[in-house]
Parts: sequence; structure tokens; C-alpha cells
Amino acid sequence: MTYKCFWLIISLINLFLLPNTLPPLRMGGFSFEWQLGDLLIMITGIYLLLKIILISGKIHFVSGITRLDNIVSILLIVIIFSSIIGSLRFGSSVIFIFGSLVKGMEPYILYFFVRSNLYREKDVSYILKTLSLITVIISLIGLIQILSPDAYLNIIKFLFSKSRILQDENFINTVGWRVSSLFLNPNKFANFILVMLPFVFIRQSYETGLIKKVFYLVLIILLVILLIFTLSREGWLGFIFMFIYLLYSSTKYNISPYVKRNTVSIFIMLILLVVANYPLIYGRMIVYTFGGQGFEYLYEAPSSEARFILWGATLKAISENWLLGTGPMGGKIVQDFVPHWFITGGDPHNTFLRTFLETGIIGFIAFLFFIKELLNFGKLHLIHSFDIYKYSIVAAAIGLIFSGFLGDSFQDFEVIATLLILVALLENMREKETSI
Repeated sequence: MTYKCFWLIISLINLFLLPNTLPPLRMGGFSFEWQLGDLLIMITGIYLLLKIILISGKIHFVSGITRLDNIVSILLIVIIFSSIIGSLRFGSSVIFIFGSLVKGMEPYILYFFVRSNLYREKDVSYILKTLSLITVIISLIGLIQILSPDAYLNIIKFLFSKSRILQDENFINTVGWRVSSLFLNPNKFANFILVMLPFVFIRQSYETGLIKKVFYLVLIILLVILLIFTLSREGWLGFIFMFIYLLYSSTKYNISPYVKRNTVSIFIMLILLVVANYPLIYGRMIVYTFGGQGFEYLYEAPSSEARFILWGATLKAISENWLLGTGPMGGKIVQDFVPHWFITGGDPHNTFLRTFLETGIIGFIAFLFFIKELLNFGKLHLIHSFDIYKYSIVAAAIGLIFSGFLGDSFQDFEVIATLLILVALLENMREKETSI
């Protein structure tokens, strides 16, 4: 294991498993919750910047500069630019915008760190195993939340002792029936599952040892159960289309003789879970979505109607900010276009509309090309031992796309960071060499 691989492992552990270990950072009237993982990633970014300066602006990519590298670079530039524009427009919120910008840059820092440093097969294997272990631990905590909400809450109080989430009544009141594990947000946890489940699914089919096959099969079952208990409608929608692709790809590309059988087994298990939890799922899908009250919060409009109100308001906000975008202040602007009686907030609840609103037309186009590259990832030719995993990227992208129609799938920090790390690792398993 190289020291760079070890550094990334430590960063990931702190990022996913040891959150909010630092006191809140208070600046200009704002309080930012941050953790050691954020600090480590910022140090990583400084390292990359110094590396570029010291070697005359060149970074070595073992597989060559790909179209995806260029698109990710454009997305990073657009995020920085839109944040600057937002700072100029909303001077009173410049500290908040800066904090959001720093957090928004972190997934891209991780992407380029992996692309330029982790190109040995052993290092890639170590990181993939680390992500698998992190997924296991997060899943076990999610299982604890289902079985013993009080024990789960004690874990959260210990890990998030300095967080404002412990004063959030909505979070405390939903601990016992919407699973969020260490993400503290059920929708975010569901989207994380959409990224990791295809990878775990394909890895289980690829393993030959009985113990490992059973281990990953149990993890798959656990992830599906947790996805159900997130009660995340966007996660469920994404899972349906992700699952269809897994079934399609396993049949067309003959990924493994076990994949098709596993797909059928998961489908049967899913049906049984739905039947067993029908009252809960019906309440979430029908009563809450169209009834408007009595399930999660007391809204002034049914959840379905609230979505259409927010989408309409976001489109109006986009029409006035389509060129340069709003930066992180998009939600505040959307609130100016909702009816006066609507108090739910200004979150667009659509990853595409939010991208357009915050980054403008250039960022939106770059985002569409980014998705296109993810969907084409299955066409890449990777070295044999990693080639099978390319289909997991496509499956994850499909899941996040459909989830994004109802939520902010590509804006969830932990979700996009995990996806970009997986993409960068697999891109490094190509053979062409060049430098920039």
C-alpha cells in the first residue's frame, strides 16, 4: 500500500464514519459544521495545487486525459465561478457561500487526487475494500436504528455531539421509522445505497470463495432492506430503474453466471419485503404523497402538490438566472416565487433544476454531458480483473438520475464523492498514458 492510498483511506474513514469531530466553525454570524475529513480533503487539495505548480502545470494521468476528466474540470470551474457570482450578488451571505463552495469542491478534489495518484491495482483494490467496509459499518448502524432506535440515538449523540442535528425535533421524532444511519437524512442514505448496491452486487457475483460470496450476499440483502426502511420515494424510484438495468446487463453481457440468478433472488426478496411492509409503504407512497398530512410533517399542501409548486417556482427563478446561475443561494431565490402561504421552503427537489439554477446554462450542459459519460462507462475496456465493475457505474448513474427527478441526488456530498471516487479508480485501470 502506498502512502497516498493510506492517506485516502484515512480521509474516507473520517469522512463517513467519524463525522463532526471538530467544534463548529463560527464566522460572520454563520456556524459551519465540519469534521476532520473536511480538513484532510482540503489538505489534499492544497497538495494537488502545489503539485501542479511545482511540475509546471502538469498532472500525470495513467490512462490519459479522458472526456470525463475535462467535463469534471468544467463542473469544478463552474461551481467556483457561480459561487463568486453569488458572493457578489448576496454580499451579506458571502461567508455561507464560501463554506458551501469549500464543501462543493471536495468531491472533485478527491476525484483528481485518485486520478493522478492511485493507479496501481493493489491501491485500487484497497480503496474498493475500504468503501465496502464503510458500507458494511454504515449498514449495521442502519440495522441498529431499525431494531433499537434508542441505541441508534445514543450512537448519534456520541458521533454528532457537537452537531445542531441533536436539537432538530424533526430528526429526533423520525429516528424510529425512517432509517438514515450516519447520513442523518433518509433520502441521502437511499442515494448512497443506489451507488454502492450495484458495486456490491457485481462483486458478489465475481467472488469465487464461499465465505466471501455469502458475506456480500448478506450485505446485498441488508442494503435492500435498509432502502425499503428509508421510506425514500426518490430512492425507491431510482432502485426500480437501476434494478432493471442490472437485469438487462447481466443478460446481455453475460457478466457472470451468478448475476442473473442473484437478480431473480433479490426480486423475490423485494416482493416479500413489500408485502410484509405494505401498510408502511402504502402510507408513504399514497397517504403522505397525496394526502398531505399525518405521516411525516404537517404540510400546507400534499407532498405531490408541494413538488409541483417548487418545480414551477424553480423554473421561474431559472428564467431570471439562466446565464450565470445563483450559486448556493438558489433555495433562497426560489422562495421568492412560491405562493405567500407556502412555507415548506425553497429546495427545488429536482437535481436537474437545482443544477441549472445554481450553475447556469453552462453548468447545466456540462452536467448533462457528465451524465452521458457515466451512461457510456460500460463501453470502456478496463483490465480484466476490474472490467466487470464498469457496469456498476452505469447502474448507479441510472439510479441517481431517476432519484434526481424527485430529489437532489447528485448534490448529496457523500453520494457524489463516492461515485466520483469509484469512477476515478476504474478510469485508472485503463492503459493509455499521457500528461497534462
